[in-house]
Amino acid sequence: MNEESRVRQRYVDLIVRPQARAVARLRVAVVRAIRAGLEARGFLEVETPMLQTLAGGAAARPFVTHSNALDIDLYLRIAPELFLKRCVVGALTRCSNLIACSEMRELIPLILRNFPCWRPTRRMEPMTIRP
Repeated sequence: MNEESRVRQRYVDLIVRPQARAVARLRVAVVRAIRAGLEARGFLEVETPMLQTLAGGAAARPFVTHSNALDIDLYLRIAPELFLKRCVVGALTRCSNLIACSEMRELIPLILRNFPCWRPTRRMEPMTIRP
């Protein structure tokens, strides 16, 4: 199976390569461990919007779509930091968000353009010196 087929037809890759299935299982275990670790430290997992009215969060060119119901253009989120900071301002002092980040790289044809990223965010807390 060539590299392009592996990227474009993930289900075939999962059928024919045990290593691909092992990576999928490993990803689930890693995400579970990260969630448990953040929850143990007092972080609350929140959801942030996939579509937003302003392009922002990175220097990448955003994907644009139109909402017929609202009659406005919307932009696919590139990164969630701006919404996480709003949660912190709204008194959620520790919050996190596991999302699919999108990035368009026209010059790299076989890159996975959606990738998971975790954004833990917290308000600045005073430093304490522990013995």
